[in-house]
Amino acid sequence: MGKGNGDHPPSKFINDQWFFQLFILVFLVCSVTCSSLSIGMDDGGSFPYPYSFTGFVLAPILLVNFISRSYVMTVVHRKGLSKKNLLEILKNTVFGQHIWPWSCKVGMLWCIPGSILSGIGGVNCGIDENPDNNSSTTDAPKVRNTCYYEIEGEHSELYRGLAIGLVIVHVLSFVNLLFSNCPMHSVQEQIKEDPRGNTVSRANNRPAVAYTAAVSTTSAAASDTNNRQASASGGSSNDMKMKTTMQKLEARVRELESRERQMQVVSVLPPPPTYNDSMHPDNCTAAHPDNTFA
Repeated sequence: MGKGNGDHPPSKFINDQWFFQLFILVFLVCSVTCSSLSIGMDDGGSFPYPYSFTGFVLAPILLVNFISRSYVMTVVHRKGLSKKNLLEILKNTVFGQHIWPWSCKVGMLWCIPGSILSGIGGVNCGIDENPDNNSSTTDAPKVRNTCYYEIEGEHSELYRGLAIGLVIVHVLSFVNLLFSNCPMHSVQEQIKEDPRGNTVSRANNRPAVAYTAAVSTTSAAASDTNNRQASASGGSSNDMKMKTTMQKLEARVRELESRERQMQVVSVLPPPPTYNDSMHPDNCTAAHPDNTFA
């Protein structure tokens, strides 16, 4: 991957690797399939190299690269998705430091001769009429099959299609490995550290909050347990204090009830006579018919 401006988050790097992984699996399956179907070719041509083995060589290289990428991404997700963790894993692990980049380099080196062999022996070949070494010796036209397989045979078109498939697989594998052969360089040049306060940081802070709450709950439970133990150790002294407090509260309640009854009695008594009533007893008598005077 080329140089960047350091404006990509680590998640983009991981997503790109999953994209490369998908194509690696496709190329691996295609290379094995094309080579397997090409094993039974009737080698009736003049090309000396059985190019069907090229796919069997490419497949294990792609498999090793796939395993190394998967290991790195799995460890990154386990430790936390950040640029720091990516750099640490790519520097300090065998898969990240050696196997990943070297499998890309070996794969690119093999894709070049593999595509050339498949192209010459199965695609860019055919019937060569009147070869130079035979044209001067006889008047009859001489032909030569320059392919590895019998170009005029029953399955010639199938073999040519399989050869084309091998060439395409080698070329696309070369491009895939070329754009992902320097993971360390990509991380240093293209990826920026996650800014503070983003979604990942908040998600990472939630376990800390939960841990703090759990610690607080545990401390409260421990304090409650200690208080209970202290109360149990206090024994009869605490019981006596509780009884004394209850007696004081009961006496206070009785005193308040007594004051409330007195206030009710005072509120039931009739109001005293006014000044006019006291100066005119008749009015007082009229006002109070129940009272009789001798």
